[in-house]
Amino acid sequence: RVHAGDVVIQAVGTEFNVQRRAAETMVSVIEGRVAVGSEASSSRQILAAGQSAELTEAATIASITPMDARKVTAWQQRRLIFRGDTLADVVAEFNRYNKAPQFLIADPAIAGRQFTGVFDANAPESFARILSGTGDLALSRRDAQIVISQREPSE
Repeated sequence: RVHAGDVVIQAVGTEFNVQRRAAETMVSVIEGRVAVGSEASSSRQILAAGQSAELTEAATIASITPMDARKVTAWQQRRLIFRGDTLADVVAEFNRYNKAPQFLIADPAIAGRQFTGVFDANAPESFARILSGTGDLALSRRDAQIVISQREPSE
C-alpha cells in the first residue's frame, strides 16, 4: 500500500506510479490492477493497466483517463516528458527535481502556455534555453532563480 495523504493505493499484482501534488494525487497503472480509495472508507475503485486516475485530497476520483506509460515512467531515467503541458506544470516539475535554479513565473498570464518536449530532469538550463528562444518570453536571473516573464514589445 502507498499512502498519499488520505489517498490509499494498493497493488493487486501490478506495477504503478503515484505522483503527489499539492491538491491532487495521480495514480497511473502500467501493468495489472490497482485498488484506489480512502483510508476512511472501505469503498475502492479498481484501475486497470493503461489507466490514470486523478484523486482529490479527499480521495475522490476526479477523473480516469488513458495514460502514456513512457511519460509516466520517464522519471526513472531522470527524464521529463511534456506533451501540451502548461508552463506552470513544467516549472513545477523542474523545481521538484532541482534545488537550484528554481523557476519563477512572474506573470500569471503566461502560466497556461503549453510546451512539448523531452528534458533531462537534472538540467533545468536546457528548458531555460528553450524559453529564451521563444521570442516572447524574457528570462532574468535573481540569486538561484530564473524568473520568467512576458517580453515587452519594445525588447
